[in-house]
Amino acid sequence: MKKFYLGMDIGTNSVGMACTDGDYRLLRAKGKDCWAVRLFDAGTTAEQRRAFRTARRRLDRRKQRLG
Repeated sequence: MKKFYLGMDIGTNSVGMACTDGDYRLLRAKGKDCWAVRLFDAGTTAEQRRAFRTARRRLDRRKQRLG
């Protein structure tokens, strides 16, 4: 097997990759260039869920103090 390089670009919403030879020419396998891109959905934060949880705890503490 010949020596080759696998280059990867990893982002927040995507991953890109390519295979090259020692002279950085794109390799081919089964008649197709060896590169790929994968896109992902953007990540979501737990900010909204955390706000609900904080409010529930705050109200519980108030009920306990008044009781």
